[in-house]
Order: sequence, then structure tokens, then C-alpha cells
Amino acid sequence: MNVTRRTIVRWGVPAGLAVSGGTLAACGAGAQGPGGAPGDSAAEAGRPARPNVTLEYWSRWGPPTSEVEDRRVAEWMTANAPTKVERTSIDPYIDKLNAAFAGGAGPDVYTVGGSGMPNFASKGAALQLGGYPAVQKEVPDFFPATIEASKYQGKHIAMPYILDVRAMIYRKDFMRDAGLDPDRFPDTWEQFRDAARRLTKRDGGALQRAGFDVPKSGWNAHDLFMLLTEMGGERVFSQDLSRPTFTGPAGRQALQLMVDLVNKDQVDGFDQPRPPSGSNGIVAGTQAVVWASAGPVNVARRVAPELLGQIGSSPIPRLAQRWTLLGGTWLMVNSKPRDVNGSVDLMLYLTAAKHADDITSVQNAVPPRKSGATSPYVTDPLIKTFYDAVSHAWAYPNHALYTDIREVIVREVAAAIKQEKGVQAALDDAARGTQEYLDRR
Repeated sequence: MNVTRRTIVRWGVPAGLAVSGGTLAACGAGAQGPGGAPGDSAAEAGRPARPNVTLEYWSRWGPPTSEVEDRRVAEWMTANAPTKVERTSIDPYIDKLNAAFAGGAGPDVYTVGGSGMPNFASKGAALQLGGYPAVQKEVPDFFPATIEASKYQGKHIAMPYILDVRAMIYRKDFMRDAGLDPDRFPDTWEQFRDAARRLTKRDGGALQRAGFDVPKSGWNAHDLFMLLTEMGGERVFSQDLSRPTFTGPAGRQALQLMVDLVNKDQVDGFDQPRPPSGSNGIVAGTQAVVWASAGPVNVARRVAPELLGQIGSSPIPRLAQRWTLLGGTWLMVNSKPRDVNGSVDLMLYLTAAKHADDITSVQNAVPPRKSGATSPYVTDPLIKTFYDAVSHAWAYPNHALYTDIREVIVREVAAAIKQEKGVQAALDDAARGTQEYLDRR
């Protein structure tokens, strides 16, 4: 199961913890930093010698991400001998993590998506990071919303690792052919609807090119609906997470917009042509505009570099305000690791600023740190659009059952777009199903 953090972006452990080898103070010297450079001795790193234990690091990623992580783990072990780390790629990830923690054998450090954080924190499987000076020293370099998204019930329980940010990716040549300025992407949804209609290409009613690839099902349908609701000026949940609030005017406007794009404007359809294997709609020309991570851009780099000059990226058009979507992966530490200081140190080493480009470039992602602004990867104009959006982040609720809530909303949004239900009926049913999960808190 590939579970990722989903956030909408706006433009505990006590001081001591019993672990193998004795009790280590969370605020003591053992939590002073992300390991140091490979080859540094324990004394030079300002910490006591590492214990002779093997930490387990479970990651949701296989190649090519696993190759980057293997290098990082090897570097950390060189600097922190005799402590060893066993890195394992797990699939299906969440199912096996749940089973491991239920059996008392969870990993010391592990990756999670957004819905994973509250899931594991609610089960007592998350170390609270607030008491660790080394962690808090790093916090100011992270965009505030990414740290806020790392909390469960007010407690800091994870570190941002890989950010999956959404923006609009479009074909400049298609805009030019449609009489649109390729250097001035539409600023509002009303302007964009007109542009998307002009960008759509049909042959005898059959869709040849979607003017906009409308998320019609799956998690993306949930994400765009929630995003548009927030952009319309209303919160999607009450502050205390006791009830959904997406059934008001902004929610109706959001879902009606998605329904109209498909059924009234006909900028997309369920007959959208599929691109060839290994390609995507932007490269193949079956989509003029997509709302996505940087993936389509990086696919073009690999399979059609000659097209890069015809591809642009832009913030999503605004309604009452302009947000965008942030996803990604976070790192967590077991609340009962084999070695608490080593586990925290490994987490910090993996999330260090100097490693960000290596991991984010293979993930079609951007770094969560402010200091990443000048890196060669981020300063690429096509990627910078995604990075710039991170400074305006808002996370949808860190509720332990949000994976289930999301599926309820997906089902009802999809039913409305297919016109199996009216907009208000779909919203009411989504709210009713959501409330059932919120009441289980």
C-alpha cells in the first residue's frame, strides 16, 4: 500500500527513557545532532560512545529511492560504530507496520505518509520529539506548516522528509495554438475554465486531448475537492475535529466546479485517451494541463527532453484565495526503540539539509527546509514553482481514522462527477459517513 502524506497548502517521551544499555536522557548529550560527518569519533561528535546494537529502519521505498537511503545508512554507520542499522523496504507497508507494532516488534525508525502519523501515534508507537534539543535545533529551518503537520494532538511526533507538492503543469505550445499567452497562466478558476475549454480537442465528440485532467476518482478527487473548499474561504472541518464543515457554500461551489468541468465545460471525460506506457498525458499530448507533483516534468526529462521548452508550471488558479496541495513522507521513531539517542540521530541524519536534493530529485518532490531554496535542483524554474508553494501550507486533519474518512469523501465526489448523485446529496452523504468516523475518537 502506497500511503502518502496529503496536505492542503495555503499560497511523548519523558526526559529519560529506558532502552537497551541503560537509561538515556532525552535532553542530554546523546541527542546533540545528526551524527556528524562520516569518520567522526563519538568524542568529536560530543556524545557518548554508541552501544553495540542493530537498529531497524523500515522504509516504504524501493529503487531508486532505496539506493539513496542505503548510501545514507552506510554513512551513518561509519560515523556511529559499533551501532548498526538494518534498512528494509516493506510492502505492503502500512499493513506490515501495523502488524509489527501490534506484536511488539516494530522498527526503531520508520517512514510514514500523513495518514500513517496519527495512526501510529494513536497506538503509542511514536516517540515524542519535543524534549530533544537536537530536534528542536533543526525545527526553525523547516517550513512551519510541515512541522505543524508533524504533530498529533499537539505533540511533535515526526520529521518532514520528502514533500510532494502540487501545481499546474501545462503545455505552452498548446496554449499558443489556442490563442492564449503561454507565459501568463490563468490566475482565477473562471479564467482557467475558459482556457481549458479552448485547450480541449475533440473529434466527432470523442476526446482527443483533455483541456484539464480533472481528478475524477481516487485520492486526487478528494484532494482537489478539499483544496477548492478551503480556497473558497471555508474550513473543511471544525477546529476540534468534531464535525465536517464542507457542506456549506464553499463546499458546494467546489464540488459543482468539478462536476461542471467534466459535464458542462466538457474539458475532460471518462474517455480520455491513455498515454503510452512510460509516458504521461503532458508528454503524449493527451492532456493540456494537469494538477500534479513534479512527476510529469521529470518524466519529460527522461523520455522527451526536447519537449521541456514547451512545458510550464504555475500555481493553481485562485478562488477567494489561493492554496495548493502538499504531500510526502515523514520519519518517525518508535516510542520504545533499541537505542533512543541513536534512533533520533539516524532520523536527523536522513532528514539533514545536505541530503535533501538526492532524495527529493528521485521522488519528484521538493525539500521541506527553507535552506533548500538555493539548491541546484530547486532553482530549476519548473521545480521552483512547487517549492515556492511550501511556505503556505495547511494540513488536513491528523485524525487516526483519516484514511477511512478520505475513502468516504472519494466515493461521494466521484458519484457527483459521474452524475449518479446531485452535488448536495453527495456532500450530505460524505458528511454523514465522515461523522461516523469522527465520532469514534
